[in-house]
Amino acid sequence: MALKALLEILVHLDKFRNIDLFFQGVYYLKLRLLCGKQPMHPYWNFTTSRQDQKDKYMPPGTDPHNVFRPVTPDDECYVSKGVMIRYSEEEAEINEVCMFRCELDVEPGFQQTEILMEVSMFFSDVQELGGTSQWKSNWKRYSEQGKFNVVQTVSYRLTNAA
Repeated sequence: MALKALLEILVHLDKFRNIDLFFQGVYYLKLRLLCGKQPMHPYWNFTTSRQDQKDKYMPPGTDPHNVFRPVTPDDECYVSKGVMIRYSEEEAEINEVCMFRCELDVEPGFQQTEILMEVSMFFSDVQELGGTSQWKSNWKRYSEQGKFNVVQTVSYRLTNAA
């Protein structure tokens, strides 16, 4: 009988801040974690609410940043909600938490298992679907017909995780 270790990593996406994006549109993040060569599966997620905004729930399409949640068939990744970015230095609250899990065989050196986190940013130009001025009336079309492309992917190596 082999002894197994359970590794869980919690990721909190707080805010999306536009530092130098030049295009107005909808952005979302896709997270993928790898434990060695095996993917870590997201199994639990929730959206938190700030204490000062707990009574300000707005359904999708009414908050100027919370546009929709993209749907992906990939169960090895976590996808954040889509946010509309229109201005330089604009901040959009994501405030989502996701937990990833994997099992490791307990053997010599298992604590040095390499953990990688890949974060991809996707973008859709809303000018093709009526522009940013009409997003409130077209937010459902954005989620169904928006063409999202990967803008950038960054990989992080997490150390001392196991």
